[in-house]
Amino acid sequence: MTARRAMVVGYGSIGARHARVLREDGLEVGVVSRSGAAEGSVATLAEGLAQFRPDYVVLASPTSDHRAGLEALAEQAFGGRVLVEKPLLAEPATLPWGGFGQVGVGYNLRFHPLVARLRDALTGRRVLSASIHCGQYLPDWRPGTDYRATSSASLAAGGGVLRDLSHELDLAAHLLGSWTELTATGGRLGPLDIETDDAWGVLMRLRSGAIVTLGVDYWHRPARRSIVVETAEGSLSIDFIAGTFTENGKAEAHPAERDATYRAMHKAMLDHAPSPLCTAAEGLAVVDTIAAIEKAARDRVWITA
Repeated sequence: MTARRAMVVGYGSIGARHARVLREDGLEVGVVSRSGAAEGSVATLAEGLAQFRPDYVVLASPTSDHRAGLEALAEQAFGGRVLVEKPLLAEPATLPWGGFGQVGVGYNLRFHPLVARLRDALTGRRVLSASIHCGQYLPDWRPGTDYRATSSASLAAGGGVLRDLSHELDLAAHLLGSWTELTATGGRLGPLDIETDDAWGVLMRLRSGAIVTLGVDYWHRPARRSIVVETAEGSLSIDFIAGTFTENGKAEAHPAERDATYRAMHKAMLDHAPSPLCTAAEGLAVVDTIAAIEKAARDRVWITA
């Protein structure tokens, strides 16, 4: 890794993880946290740039703060590399990318061995349909934390299951290609004491002609995360919880240490080596897809890309 000094902006559960992983990998890490939750942290991004002089910045603040964070980095003429936690933005917007050395988006599941195995298996096959599902009971997400006080529960913070679990939207594009039309239904449907959306069902037609159904929710017990792909040559699936890849009923184990995908993502950002890293353009495409899903549900229509 060529960068030696990193700065993590935001010190919730994901910010703390990024800081720990980067330190374990030998980087000096400074933290920007309004709450002062991390020892030695500073309160503002400008203070952090002046004090820590980072080569690499990770924006792990609430989604609603990502745009302001990127604009502040541009105003400070930061020329290093920036990783923005997913989703890139709460809403579609034009941002100043020109001065940064590189911008990536924190869709770390692209680095999971199951995703790599499935992507490899799909090479040369004609996809007919896919089913992508992820659900986990929100009160179980962050042990020891009241789920009602988290960013997931807050509209102002850019929370909600569609944005929290936008990994699934990114994986659909990464593995299967872009969509041409979609419709959706969802919103705040369940009994959780939150003000954000908690479940969505999405139907897409891809540029290839394949059909994708996608579902995300804050309810499922126990947690589930899986992708099933039907091809002209047979059935493929991955189960993130079980750690298995299955082809036509024959399963293979592909375990992954919990922090491994984060380490690989940071290495890709810092080494500039070929990788499945989510680019800024791909991250913006996910933000546009989220907006299209919400419009489709609100207006009860099909949206074309």
